[in-house]
Amino acid sequence: MRARRLSLGSALVAVVTLAALASPATATVMEALSLDDLARGASHVVEGEVTSKRVYLRGGVPWTDTTVKLSRVLMGSATRGQSMVVRQPGGELGTLGLRVSGAATMRRGETVMLFVRPVRGVYVPVGMTQGKYELYKDSAGTWRARRDLSGVSFAQLNSTGAVVIRPEVSTSQQNPTLATLRLQVQKAVQAVVAERAAAAKVGGGK
Repeated sequence: MRARRLSLGSALVAVVTLAALASPATATVMEALSLDDLARGASHVVEGEVTSKRVYLRGGVPWTDTTVKLSRVLMGSATRGQSMVVRQPGGELGTLGLRVSGAATMRRGETVMLFVRPVRGVYVPVGMTQGKYELYKDSAGTWRARRDLSGVSFAQLNSTGAVVIRPEVSTSQQNPTLATLRLQVQKAVQAVVAERAAAAKVGGGK
């Protein structure tokens, strides 16, 4: 009998379920996404400043809506100065609080780059915290970008089709200059735009 090989996506479901049953683990297991993957999953790639946050209850669970005022649009139909609402699970409301490992953390006044997609009238980060970069100035005054991947482990399939879990990635080793990141994102966006145009052409020819 031939063994059925699982895709990484479906295998991740099994891994997360097993981890939850085995112990009260605090890490979230997800598939590592490259810039190409992030751009491919996004409708918009934007930069902006976090201007406000609103925490509310839905089904007894805290959710947070974060408003970001856009300063640059790298992909998508949005304009500079426009505000975008980004929704994520978790937050604190009175004495009730919920922290979701792997969710992107954003604070008021922070400058960010986001890879997002629309869901029910708002936007969500692609790949959770992987879809958010904090933009900051280093001690020399150079703008850089970093991601907070604490509480996250990454899964990948090895040559036999088994899922291998990698520990958290150290963000201190991956803080490119903003100029470098923009060039990399621009390249990824151009590839995605070309892919979508080709797919639309094929679809339109049927």
